[in-house]
Amino acid sequence: MAEIRTATEPRHEADTINLGGIVVFGIALAVLAAVIHVMLWLMAGSFEKRERQSFPKLSAVQKDRPADFQERLKTIPEPRLQETNEGDLIKLRVQEKKVLESYGYSDEKKKTIRIPIDEAMKILADPKKAEQAGLRFSAKKEAQK
Repeated sequence: MAEIRTATEPRHEADTINLGGIVVFGIALAVLAAVIHVMLWLMAGSFEKRERQSFPKLSAVQKDRPADFQERLKTIPEPRLQETNEGDLIKLRVQEKKVLESYGYSDEKKKTIRIPIDEAMKILADPKKAEQAGLRFSAKKEAQK
């Protein structure tokens, strides 16, 4: 028949766990993780540096305006108040030049007129013409004040 045995000793190996080995493994794993993180950080820095070198610096206007500005502009409903800074500035300069180089009323109610800027400068440069136009200007008196 089968023999029945009774346990007189514990049936596990209590002294076979190497606690020192587990601690060393944990420390080595933490050091390896730190080294990998530092290497990834350095690699990301080198990628960023390479990317900055491959693209020229943007002007302030280009930084403010997204690359797909013209496509996105079509989605903005009318009326568009300002389509482009450059275009609006050119229109403004043309209007200013037109006003500076033409005759017209500055204020119709007060009957104040404007003359082209070049002609006004010639009148002011010649004291006789300035006096004929009703302007009294003395450069010496203004310089003394």
